[in-house]
Amino acid sequence: MPDQATERILAALGFTCRRESVDQWSVTAPSFRRDVTREIDLIEEIARHHGYDKFPAHLPAARQPVARQPHARAEEALRQRVEGLGFDEAVNFSPVDPTEAEKFLAPGRELVRISKPLSQEASVLRPTGLLSLAKTVARNVNRGQRDVRFYEIGKTYTVEDGRFRERRVLTLAATGQLRAKSVYDPGQTYDFFALKGALEAALEPFALDRLRFQACDAACFHPAYRAAVFAGEKPLGVLGQLAAPVAAAFKLRQPAYLAELDLEALYAAGLRERRYQPLSRFPAVERDFSLVLDPDTSFGAVQQVIEQLQIPELVSVAAVDRFRGQPLPPGKYSLLVRAIFQSSEQTLAEEQVRRFTDRIVAALAAELGATLRT
Repeated sequence: MPDQATERILAALGFTCRRESVDQWSVTAPSFRRDVTREIDLIEEIARHHGYDKFPAHLPAARQPVARQPHARAEEALRQRVEGLGFDEAVNFSPVDPTEAEKFLAPGRELVRISKPLSQEASVLRPTGLLSLAKTVARNVNRGQRDVRFYEIGKTYTVEDGRFRERRVLTLAATGQLRAKSVYDPGQTYDFFALKGALEAALEPFALDRLRFQACDAACFHPAYRAAVFAGEKPLGVLGQLAAPVAAAFKLRQPAYLAELDLEALYAAGLRERRYQPLSRFPAVERDFSLVLDPDTSFGAVQQVIEQLQIPELVSVAAVDRFRGQPLPPGKYSLLVRAIFQSSEQTLAEEQVRRFTDRIVAALAAELGATLRT
């Protein structure tokens, strides 16, 4: 802009200008303008009165190369997987109500309090994403959207052993119908096992050690439907049905299922390397084991014992049926487990399959005290 215009604006604002050279001024600010102390303050005054709209709009030249975040590829794969399972992304604020946060606080952890909160209802940082998505589900259900599935990738904040800890987590939440009823389909209600299956599918692309689930004592979940998630011996997170008192606090009148995973542990494992192999030309062989087990023995424990035998021809192990009551002995239950064997080199002979099944039965008896149901 012209020099005369610059001098005119500064003089009108009470500044004293004295030209030192062709492109330099010495400017004295008036006594009532104690906020003007730097050259940039003068430039701002001139620009403000000249008009911001009169300056050309352009971005400054980048001084650093653009680089992807360390875990961008893994997070992108996770988002695609979760969204492919029918979950919509939710974004929630971190400040929450301490009364609500206490319901989800794990033992040994403390809430992180905001020093100058805007209100009492937003005076702490959320200790878990479960709280945020529980409120999101309740808000939707209470407004008529009864079949919802949400996910959120965000941060949680706690104090553990006197130290502040910030974690990045994936949280899932679902309620209502998994499949709507129709003329051709009786429909299916979303339940604990549907969420467990979604969790397993979401984690499939990652190079995790053997994924397993075991009972936990998370107070925010229903005692009969809650589990901790492990990759080998490393804890990943929790999942379960929202406990009735917690659901009632949010006026949620239908079962809701939530899960939370620690993304630091997940990203540390990295994505699984893709491998391809030809389909076997030889037939598979199924064998069923009707096991009599103690009531606290889970299918996960049975699966672990069988897989530890490292039988190369073992393709899969699945739980097919469960039975309790007479004529089983008191304090026992029956679990029907199906194992599938297949070789890529030959058709399996009956003698080979019998050796596999004998090894499995012997291992289950030695490790879990299992017997075959007669």
